[in-house]
Amino acid sequence: MTSPATRDSFSSGFGVLAATLGSAVGLGNIWMFPYQTGNNGGAGFLLIYLIATLLAGLPLMIAEISLGRTARTDPVGVYRKLAPGTLWWIIGVLGLISVLLIMSFYSAVVGWVFAYVGKSVGGGILTQDRGVLEQTFGALVSNPVAALGWQWLVLLLVGAIITFGVSRGIEAVTKRLMPLLFGLLVLVAAFALMLPGAMEGVRFLFLPDFSRIDSQVLLKALGLAFFKLSLGVGSMTIYGSYFRQEQNIPRTALTVMLADLTVSMLAGLAIFPAVFALGFNPAGGPALLFQTIPAVFAGMPFGHLLMVTFFVLTAFAAIGAMLSLVEVPVAIL
Repeated sequence: MTSPATRDSFSSGFGVLAATLGSAVGLGNIWMFPYQTGNNGGAGFLLIYLIATLLAGLPLMIAEISLGRTARTDPVGVYRKLAPGTLWWIIGVLGLISVLLIMSFYSAVVGWVFAYVGKSVGGGILTQDRGVLEQTFGALVSNPVAALGWQWLVLLLVGAIITFGVSRGIEAVTKRLMPLLFGLLVLVAAFALMLPGAMEGVRFLFLPDFSRIDSQVLLKALGLAFFKLSLGVGSMTIYGSYFRQEQNIPRTALTVMLADLTVSMLAGLAIFPAVFALGFNPAGGPALLFQTIPAVFAGMPFGHLLMVTFFVLTAFAAIGAMLSLVEVPVAIL
């Protein structure tokens, strides 16, 4: 086991915040949050998700980071070190299993994003024609060679970044790209809100229909809160083990949670006004991001350049979250 004295760590307070935020902010915000919200009735689901994030997500994030920084080791070793001779280490093993299951689909979705970087450069998806956008996405996910090829490329890229370690790999990538993605989301949301009929999307996102809330909505909202904050799988524990001793954990966790919520709200404001203005289905499922965002950029000045930039930044945001997932088995092994 690597000793705390020789163990790599984040080099600065901003690096800690950026990397932890990079773990929490990714496709969970830009891809999963909009489609889960759309599938589950809009604002009612959003309300339950906000409550779950505040009452369950934030305390658990503080706890996981604190465990990691105290033990300065991997998510299995944390429990062996802090509770020797007990079976608490099984919690770490369950987190490892969860990470591997999540990676099996998350890396595939990140592959879709990378594929759309190429498609956006070509300009073929810069259209508001629903038929073209639906056909393009369908062709990608139904082609096993393309889908697996992009997925394997993503895994190779993540592996290459992790070989550089914490400060030169994870921290260096995330702290440069997160502010750029945030700024572009603000721009896209502002334009989407100016589309004719956009207010219908705003009402869908913020005016709850309580009749739509049931036990399944409660469970999915809680699951989304855990997923988006990278909780229960060891990611925050291993990142906590790289935290600097002087880092204020509650303040960092609160900042990450608020930034995570802000990015999710921006993604919702970028997508749902466009969904209703352009006639898309809010319950469009996993394809919602890939069909709606190109249509928004198709109506914007410099839309081609901005669309390419958006998918590039989204790809790197997804890589930030992938890094926190892959770091768990890497640290344990």
